[in-house]
Amino acid sequence: MNNIFYALIESFQTITKRNIAKFALLSGIGLALVWAIIGFFIWHPLIDFTAHLLDFVPFALIKDNGIWMFSSVIFIQVIFISFAFIIIIANSAIIKDSKKQKYPLYILSIAFSIIFFWTIVWYANHTSIHIALAKILTWFPFKTIEQSVSYIFAIYILYSLFIISLLFFVSFFSKKILNIGLNYNVNKNFEFKIIKRTIKDSLIYLIASIVFFPLLFIPIVNFFIQILVWIWLSKDTITFDIGTIFYDKEIIKNIKQQHRFAIWFIIFTASFLNLIPLLNIFSPYFGEFAMYYYFEGCKTPLN
Repeated sequence: MNNIFYALIESFQTITKRNIAKFALLSGIGLALVWAIIGFFIWHPLIDFTAHLLDFVPFALIKDNGIWMFSSVIFIQVIFISFAFIIIIANSAIIKDSKKQKYPLYILSIAFSIIFFWTIVWYANHTSIHIALAKILTWFPFKTIEQSVSYIFAIYILYSLFIISLLFFVSFFSKKILNIGLNYNVNKNFEFKIIKRTIKDSLIYLIASIVFFPLLFIPIVNFFIQILVWIWLSKDTITFDIGTIFYDKEIIKNIKQQHRFAIWFIIFTASFLNLIPLLNIFSPYFGEFAMYYYFEGCKTPLN
């Protein structure tokens, strides 16, 4: 487990370097603008499409659970933004004053302290939060709420396409990105053509995102559903991207089974970044570097 946390910490340090952070931000913002322009031209057909899909969903489910959904989304956002802010501020102090084998203790202590703090805040003020969100929803008539959900659904689809395109970009330029972040040349044992696998996973991800969209209005369930589809999207791509650096072709296909927990945990952590605006740009970068440091730091061969 220490090896996993070491990889996560090293990855976080790497993506906050000036050169890789600049590259990630410019590429991410560029892709976001591309999808914003595409969304502008296809907005009305997309709204009609999402509205048609919502006709098959009991709208009472969405309306009744809307308040709790928005409350849970805000709660999660506050936790992760707080965690990211504290880690950025305290990162150098943690590294300076602790040994690497103590990283898990430091990080978990910070994480649980933040979760505990905001849980107390939300519990003490849950009535006020619920009333405030309920007032916002009551400002709109039923038809407008339904249309608003169609808009949210359309934005969600565009965001999913952005996440897919960002993963494709990072995967295609993985060698260059690793060289920029690590400051030395990384060579692959062979070129594994992962594009077909990524396309297949992306199609499954899009279908799952559309099918499970109504469940995103159910607190707690929404969180796990979203994280699971993000993990499904990126785990194979990132594993094979990095695996080709360390292992031969006949070995790499066994990695997922032998170190399944580590791979899922790393991608699970990277997927959290998709929940935070702006930091979502760094999600595939974080996953690639974390997987690299994990494979590099393994004491025994993965065969």
